[in-house]
Amino acid sequence: MEQAREAAQAVSEFFQGNPLQTYVGQKIEQATDANHPTENWSLIMEVCDLICSREDGPKEAIRAIKKRLQLNMGKNNTAVLYTLTLLEACVKNCGLRFHRVVAQKDFIQELIRLIGTKYDPPLLIQEKVLGLIRTWADTFRGIPELNELSIAYDELVAKGVQFPSAEEMQSDAPIITPKPSVIPAPRAIVANVNNSALLTCYRVSDEQLAKLRSELDVVNGNLAVFREMLSELNPGNEAPDDWALLQELHSTCNEMQKRIIELIQQISNDDVTRELLVLNDELNTVFDKYERYVQNRESASSERDAGTALIDFSDATSANQTATEAHSATAVGFSDSTTNSSSTLYPVTTHNADSTSSLPLTTTGDGEQQQQQQRIDFTQSNERNTGSVLDIDHNNNNNK
Repeated sequence: MEQAREAAQAVSEFFQGNPLQTYVGQKIEQATDANHPTENWSLIMEVCDLICSREDGPKEAIRAIKKRLQLNMGKNNTAVLYTLTLLEACVKNCGLRFHRVVAQKDFIQELIRLIGTKYDPPLLIQEKVLGLIRTWADTFRGIPELNELSIAYDELVAKGVQFPSAEEMQSDAPIITPKPSVIPAPRAIVANVNNSALLTCYRVSDEQLAKLRSELDVVNGNLAVFREMLSELNPGNEAPDDWALLQELHSTCNEMQKRIIELIQQISNDDVTRELLVLNDELNTVFDKYERYVQNRESASSERDAGTALIDFSDATSANQTATEAHSATAVGFSDSTTNSSSTLYPVTTHNADSTSSLPLTTTGDGEQQQQQQRIDFTQSNERNTGSVLDIDHNNNNNK
């Protein structure tokens, strides 16, 4: 299988020539030279400009990048890392035409083969390749013509391949679109951008550059207010006007980001591109913070709704229990009632050995007074069994 693939590639090169001998290929080779002490961003951005300016630029570049990786895998890890960094920069700067060639199945499979057992690459290269695949899959998921990236990623996940975390995927060449868990809209933005704008890159004049920087100042101003409000407000307890302003700022910044993404793919000015990338990353961060704010606000609202739905019977139960205990401890009611008679309670004295207590006295409506007296004697009797004896005598005296 591997031999057949290499034979097919040799035939392709025979007819199309060595991709590293084209003008684009030579520039890619220069930009990824392992003798550079670090990534040469000036040459990398020059390659991006070149790809945008040539009709066959994306195809020439992807062939040269593939060849460059194949020649250096297992031999020169520095050149491989520089080439992967250049590839990442091209994806973020060279628009939809370059996205299409990166999303071709044969190129994706070539990337996956690079981290297989044949080359046994170091962990740094493995994580770089897997990080790129994951980022592109997340970014372009839902765009039909770039769907091979998502398919490849899902297949690797199903096989148990461990991808680097979001923190480990941070690099010096930030991706142009937000993380989908933060704000999924940019996937649609990339898909709906006018293709004619993506096919070309252009240089801005001094006048255009001044206007652009003025507009970026407006973006930064909105971003600063948005960030400050998210830090100061308490989710669910903000004033209605503050919540309305927060939503308006989110909508405004979202629209501004759409324009920033378009500019990143079109403008070939290195300084402006870097500034736009930084601003785009800051927008992604504040969108992430806004999403957490909304989630916390919804949680707070749910907790309040649940609290108002509960009826607390604890106070009433406690009061009833106290009243019952007080009644039991201080009053014992005895009443002889007859039909249609009303009664009034008056205190009557019951004598114990050393104490007196009040008991109710009942008077009837006939003017007859019935006194019910309960005497509770606790006595010690030698004539009975030793111990406490409880005698209850009821004496009923009728007084006319």
